[in-house]
Amino acid sequence: MERESGSPPRHTRIVATVGRCAGPSWPIYLDALAHAGADVLRLNMSHASEGYAKEREILGWCNGPAIAGGLPRVAALGDLSGPKARIGHVADAGVPLEVGGEVTLRPGTESDDPAMVPVPEPIGPALLAACARELCRGGGALPRIYLGDGELVLDVIEAGPQGARCRVAAGGTLRSRKGIALRGVDLDLEPFTDKDRRDLAFLLEAGVTFLAVSFVRTADDLRRVRAYARDALGHTQRLFLIAKIETVAAADNAEAILAEADGIMVARGDLGLQLPLEAVPNVQKRLARLARSVAKPCVVATQMLESMTRAFEPTRAEASDVFNAILDGADAVMLVSPDSITASAPSRRSFG
Repeated sequence: MERESGSPPRHTRIVATVGRCAGPSWPIYLDALAHAGADVLRLNMSHASEGYAKEREILGWCNGPAIAGGLPRVAALGDLSGPKARIGHVADAGVPLEVGGEVTLRPGTESDDPAMVPVPEPIGPALLAACARELCRGGGALPRIYLGDGELVLDVIEAGPQGARCRVAAGGTLRSRKGIALRGVDLDLEPFTDKDRRDLAFLLEAGVTFLAVSFVRTADDLRRVRAYARDALGHTQRLFLIAKIETVAAADNAEAILAEADGIMVARGDLGLQLPLEAVPNVQKRLARLARSVAKPCVVATQMLESMTRAFEPTRAEASDVFNAILDGADAVMLVSPDSITASAPSRRSFG
């Protein structure tokens, strides 16, 4: 792979999430990402295009002839959606949440009432039941719900099967289909959904290199994916599965999960909604150390060099974050690809 003059070879790889095409065409844009240092292209199947048109083009490029300029082939990571907990549809303008105000979470798919946030099945009933259990457990602090990436925060005042009345602790505008998480609680949801099954069939047919399994809780979740690929899809080759560690249960069951997985991803976004933020760095270090002990790769993800999607240089804190992840033993870091290939593609700078 092309390097800056005098730059030592990288031992830590770059996984680049590919969203929309930021160049004149997919081949030109993907060539630019590869030249900039991307080793693996991640396809987030939560946002798969209709008929998989975008994904087909990207995977066709990855599996095509050697890239011009002598670069090695770039691998492809298909990231299955899993049971991501999201709210339903609200008014186009969003729901204004003011600190100290109240809002009610109720089962449903949509609502135009600014005082009510719909939560569709199967998320709604599971979330309301968990809120009620946490309130009954007591302990002083109210159960806390995080919305989006954690920028909106609700404290649960009361909860039952029909809804949960919440007080806004951190406000803003809540828009449709934002993520929702109850701090410290894994919802009892099927981790391998019907959508995952359809996406898996496409990815295997299209020749994906690696598969990331979302919201894993136990090693059985991975065995279920392997069994479906073998028995239902007739896939005879072993799947290279990356278990995403983003739930409390997964962090607790990491050893057994690693025994079944081919690698792990420390998905700090959802993990940071499940655990106190100050606990995430220690969990990251423990997981990286555990992966190294069994000689399996570890990917560290979420908000790494995020400011470089709009700036030429990372922040000092971001540089330290990547450096420390590599010192922890990360085999790869996962970045979000930029909106413009002229601004800042994945960096060729060598941190490790």
